[in-house]
Amino acid sequence: DPPLFAGRASVLGYYTSRPATRDDFERATALLDVGHQTFAELGIDEGRSKKYPSARRLMHSIKNGTTHVIEDAHGRMIAMFAVSFSPDKNYERPIDGAWLTDTSAEPQPYAELHWVAVDYPARRRGVGMFILDKADQIARAGGRSSIRADVYELNGPMQNLLEKHGYERCGTITIKDVFGRVKHRVGYERMLRSRRGYSPLDMVFCSPVQNWGKTLAKHLYRAAHTCANALMQRGAGREACCRARRRIDERRKRGSDG
Repeated sequence: DPPLFAGRASVLGYYTSRPATRDDFERATALLDVGHQTFAELGIDEGRSKKYPSARRLMHSIKNGTTHVIEDAHGRMIAMFAVSFSPDKNYERPIDGAWLTDTSAEPQPYAELHWVAVDYPARRRGVGMFILDKADQIARAGGRSSIRADVYELNGPMQNLLEKHGYERCGTITIKDVFGRVKHRVGYERMLRSRRGYSPLDMVFCSPVQNWGKTLAKHLYRAAHTCANALMQRGAGREACCRARRRIDERRKRGSDG
């Protein structure tokens, strides 16, 4: 097991991720059952009918390469998750809030994180954060500028993890699964940095926030995020974002000179 206070397990190499294979099907099913049990412990009512995802849907995801498994240093499968690049009809439904990216944009700008499940003995050991890091990498490699997730309203632990990783709470959506069950979920989205290290947000606010006070940087980051969203929603594009960035830099320079 990872030693205490040695640093993030994902950085130290205690965990590895790989696409699931057909041989992983039974273990992946067991991990999903652990997730359903956790939902019950949190007071989440999933309904009394068939569980989601179905065995057929899980196998289809494995064949498509969208389901991934996490193994510890001993090769034991301790967690799983899925990253999808296909349009999710539920995200096309009205949201009580606003997504960070345009749902109707072509090509689709976001990937989707689903089916995060961690075995009980592996919890509180950095596995959840490792999953989110890997999901970011997969989405970025797929050419997406953001990644979305939807969480049960009573799933506080997962909501806390997403927010700690930098996901923005975007609002409440109504999910209708393949069995016709309707549930209210909290929608989250996280903007991804490109390989150059900049996200669309950084086009507007590119100041080295590490040199600012933490509290001030946090407020400025959120304000810039709002500006970036407004520009993108209006179709302003990269050129307008760059102009906004130059104006911000000019004002910062005048402020430091004065």
